[in-house]
Formats: sequence, structure tokens, C-alpha cells
Amino acid sequence: MLALGFSFVYFNAQHFTICIVDENGSPLKDVDIQGVIAVPPNMGSRWETLFIGRTDERGEFILTDLTKVRSIIFKWVNYLGDKASVSYPNIILFFNV
Repeated sequence: MLALGFSFVYFNAQHFTICIVDENGSPLKDVDIQGVIAVPPNMGSRWETLFIGRTDERGEFILTDLTKVRSIIFKWVNYLGDKASVSYPNIILFFNV
């Protein structure tokens, strides 16, 4: 059995980085990662894939094209209105080791 952990999840205006480690804190290479998010209810009840990728030798997956992430977040901000500052959607991550 393998225990996974996040070493870090880092997001800024240029990229989104996820680092996956094992139970000993060692980086895991070649872990498939898929990030999904629920779309706002006014767009229907569904999940949308934001990204699919694989960790490198440092156990990192770096997403540099944030176009889709920004688009969905913008739609959520419009949907939530004034509540957008205190409520936001979660990105769900799936892993395949």
C-alpha cells in the first residue's frame, strides 16, 4: 500500500504547481494527475476537467496554461456575485500511481 501526500500546492498568476510525495516524503515521478471542478449550477450539473498531467522527476506537476482555470473561476465569480469573496469552488484531484 502506498500513501500519497502533498508536499505543496502552489498557485500564482503564471502557474499552478502540485508536488506529490510518498509516505517518506520522497517525490513520486510519473504520477498521473487529473484536476476537475464543478461548473456553476446555471451551466448545468456537471464536472469539467481542468487539466491532466504527470509528475516529473521532482514529483512536480506544473500547469502553465491557466486559461481554462481562469475561465471557470470567472464563471463562478459571476455566478456567486457578492458571495464570491467568501465562497469558491474546490478543485478535485485524482491520482493514478
